[in-house]
Formats: sequence, C-alpha cells, structure tokens
Amino acid sequence: MPASKVLLSYNLDKHSLRRLDKLAASLSIRLKPVLSSQYGLPLGVLCGISGIPIQKKPVQAEILTEPMLVFSGLDADTLDLFLEQYQKAALPPVARKAILTPDNVFWDSCALYEELSKEHRAMNL
Repeated sequence: MPASKVLLSYNLDKHSLRRLDKLAASLSIRLKPVLSSQYGLPLGVLCGISGIPIQKKPVQAEILTEPMLVFSGLDADTLDLFLEQYQKAALPPVARKAILTPDNVFWDSCALYEELSKEHRAMNL
C-alpha cells in the first residue's frame, strides 16, 4: 500500500469538494476527485500506487450515481480523526465509503460502487 495519503471522491458537488479538500489538506491527505472517464481504471492506479497494471475496463458510468469516498494510505488514527472532523464540518453524509485493500486495489470504481451498494442495501433492510 502507498505511503502517501489519498482520498478519492466521487459525485460530490463543488461546494462540498472545496470543503472536503480543506479538511483533507489539514490532515495531509491529497483529495482526488475521480472523473467518470476514469471509472474503468484500477483503484490502485487512481491512488498513485506504482506497479498496478493500467488496464482501463469499459464501464457504464451511469451506474455510479451516488457519492463515494475511497481512502488510501491512512492509518486507523488518521481515518478516525478524518471521520470525526468530517462530521464536525457538517459535510453531507456519504453512505458508500471504502478503504483501499489488497483485495480491491485492482477493482475499478464501478465494481467497488456495486459492492458497496449491495452492502448498503443489505444493512438497510
């Protein structure tokens, strides 16, 4: 996993992105808004991890419609602090959040979104 701290963001409005960028920067986290044209790239590539093959898969960008956050390179204390500060900043809640892992580093954004959506539906039954 990378040494640098990265936060991938999806489908956030410009106002929320500015506020999120300020929060992330205060914790030395680089915010990277992901464009729909990048949804087919592996998450590891988007997070700047070297050695991940750059294979862009064809995706249906319209699948990824809700906000999503992906954290990379954060230790547990930094993640906890970020989430605490996120709440205090009264930023809009994001139901789909994930940590980059060895299991999902090769997934594309849509595959992760679909998995998080399944989990979200199962938890809200």
